[in-house]
Amino acid sequence: MTRAVVNGKLYDTRTATWIADIGSAPGTSIDEFRYWEAELFVSANGNFFMCGSGNARSPFAREYGQNGWTGSEGIVALKPAEALAYAENVAGTDTLLEHFGKLIHEA
Repeated sequence: MTRAVVNGKLYDTRTATWIADIGSAPGTSIDEFRYWEAELFVSANGNFFMCGSGNARSPFAREYGQNGWTGSEGIVALKPAEALAYAENVAGTDTLLEHFGKLIHEA
């Protein structure tokens, strides 16, 4: 999936800027419910999102039946602080400052 409408906004990986590959914590097995992998993007309008897939306890989980969850794939919109939290684990300082400079404060 390269594009989707989420909360009335079109997110398109073909026109957005790629920031980093993100996912579940290192060492998480693909068989675990919380496993997921995605790419982090920012749109031309400054909206952050991820495109990827994951298991039943991931950001990509979907309701299944009345009481269940299943893995899925797609696009998930993110608040800037959420995107920064994901990016901090994998992106370099220059990339973080470029895309999240307004959120980053000196210690």
